[in-house]
Amino acid sequence: MDLLEVLESKAVWKIEELGDLLNVSPKTLYKQASRKRIPAFKLGTCVLVYGKAFADLIRNKLK
Repeated sequence: MDLLEVLESKAVWKIEELGDLLNVSPKTLYKQASRKRIPAFKLGTCVLVYGKAFADLIRNKLK
C-alpha cells in the first residue's frame, strides 16, 4: 500500500497522526493548516485534515 492509499484510507486525520505518518512536525502541519495550504478544519480544539483531499493535493503536486 503506497502513501496516497494510506492517506485515502481514512476520511480525516488528526494532525499528530499525519505528522507521524509523514515524519513531519505537527507544528509545521498546524502552520500549513492555518495558512489554508492543506485541506483541514477545526473541530473544537482538534485540527483535522481531509484524507482524500490531502492525497489529491499531493498527487497534483507530483504531476
